[in-house]
Amino acid sequence: MKVAIHQPNFLPWLGYFNKINEVDVFVILDDVQIPRGKSIANRNTIKSAQGKLEIILPISHPKGNEHLSSYNEVLISEQKNKIKILKTIQNSYSKASHFKEIFPDIELLFTNESFCALNISFIKYLVAHLDISTKILLLSELDIKEQKNNDLIVEICKKTNSNCYLSGTGAQKYNNESILNSHGITLEYQKYEHPTYPQLHGEYISHLSIIDALFNVGFEGVKKLI
Repeated sequence: MKVAIHQPNFLPWLGYFNKINEVDVFVILDDVQIPRGKSIANRNTIKSAQGKLEIILPISHPKGNEHLSSYNEVLISEQKNKIKILKTIQNSYSKASHFKEIFPDIELLFTNESFCALNISFIKYLVAHLDISTKILLLSELDIKEQKNNDLIVEICKKTNSNCYLSGTGAQKYNNESILNSHGITLEYQKYEHPTYPQLHGEYISHLSIIDALFNVGFEGVKKLI
């Protein structure tokens, strides 16, 4: 059994869903501390007529817990910010081939008032529409208290009966293969080369939010990209 884990990022890129597609179980880390300051937790990039454009969903932290908030504790700062993001997406992709098919669903997902719920709903929506059979679990459902990187991985593997952990390459400096191996866990790294696909607005830009591919090539096209 192979497992992967990841934070519930905002409108993730194609590689996020490739990772989900490559494992038997995917655990969303909804109950870990969210990074302070600028991070990919609440921002991503799309492509507008002017080129690469960053979209940010402002978040706020509960009073008294500003420095230790987990993903499922932070709030969307102002609900009107979601409307601004939707308008930006609409302005950027209204002429895309699959915009009319997919945008109403995106609007509906954005009615979630919780930051974490919005992100998780988006992830689960795509898992379903891309026919990914991977089991999706939340860390908060697993009753794991351990938060340290390798110990957390070990506990997740135990809870999910997994003997193989698929990691992103960005975590190489944090992973301790010896610790994992001592618990009978094999460490593998994701191998994903970002594909190209038809886009609006001129020269191709890679590593955007998956919504760029969705609007341009649709669900069937994205299935081939992950």
